[in-house]
Amino acid sequence: MTSSTHWALWRTHVVSTVLAVTRAQALLIVVGDPSVLSLDPLWRSFMNYVFINGGWTGAEPDWDPRTGVRNEGGYDQELRELAIADMNEYTQRLESFARANAVGNGTENDEQGDENVDRPWREVE
Repeated sequence: MTSSTHWALWRTHVVSTVLAVTRAQALLIVVGDPSVLSLDPLWRSFMNYVFINGGWTGAEPDWDPRTGVRNEGGYDQELRELAIADMNEYTQRLESFARANAVGNGTENDEQGDENVDRPWREVE
């Protein structure tokens, strides 16, 4: 996607959002995933305002709506770094579990050394 196309899409998104918010006279319903919408600073500040003023329904946000919003964003990078840390932790736990189970536990299969041999899921009758 070229930068001009990206800019045009972003501008259309912002203009339609501003129109929807400013033209609502009685009620504005926003349907979406707050975790995804909160990655954008504009949406995050809007959702903070809604939450603080009692217009929020559904599950509470997974961020603190009372903290200031960073206009430069970077929320997606933070989420990506948390996900990478979680994946690394899970991988380390899985590796340690595999190592613990790979060490012989005194069964007869360990003595034969055939623990890595492919076997059918069930015996054929």
